[in-house]
Amino acid sequence: MKVICSKDELFRGISNVMSVTQSKNALPILANLLFKAQEDSIVISATDLERAIICKIKGEIIEEGAITIPSKRFSDIVRELPSDVQIEINSDDSNQINIKSAKTKINLTGIDASEYPAIPAFPTENSISINKNTLISMLKKTVFSVSKD
Repeated sequence: MKVICSKDELFRGISNVMSVTQSKNALPILANLLFKAQEDSIVISATDLERAIICKIKGEIIEEGAITIPSKRFSDIVRELPSDVQIEINSDDSNQINIKSAKTKINLTGIDASEYPAIPAFPTENSISINKNTLISMLKKTVFSVSKD
């Protein structure tokens, strides 16, 4: 797998899914993010087996593939990189992850993506699509009625 994306876009994607990962879990792989390069986007996923979050971000896909990356370390690395830089991420068959940006080069060890728990597909029948801003507005109008107990 090999991708290139902006630091801001990558950090936004990581931040969206980090709330699900936990470092203290019965399955160590759940502390990782599933990072997939497919077709025209990068898909970052996380699950705790009860909840799952999937986020698609823009990036240049040079070689498709998937790997799991330690979420906390990866987030810390991306956070410390300068803004407005391009980040190149590539992995090989031995699950080594190389992160390059400007003068920075970092190596991490991931886990094969095939070991990550499958995230069930969201059923599309009996579902609706709603604009994000409309949903936020609706929630703001009804949140006063939620019990605090």
